[in-house]
Amino acid sequence: MTESILNVLTIIAFGFFTIENLMQLYHIYKRKSSLDISIVSLYLRIVGINVIFMKLLFVGDIFLIIGQFSLAIISFVYLGTVLYYRKKH
Repeated sequence: MTESILNVLTIIAFGFFTIENLMQLYHIYKRKSSLDISIVSLYLRIVGINVIFMKLLFVGDIFLIIGQFSLAIISFVYLGTVLYYRKKH
């Protein structure tokens, strides 16, 4: 029972991370600028996410793997958006 509750909470937590990234994407799109976003911090975020993803593949927890994979995808989209709007200025 406890494990299933943790699985649900894990999915909810990754949902919160996704919502946070989508809010940032909307903010960038609305302002048409990403000059106030640190590229270095985004690269560090993506490296960290990928290292954790590799660890989770080794551990084999499907809920964490799916959540981390979705976080990696949205982070790459976020990075692409930041770089796109950075080039426009």
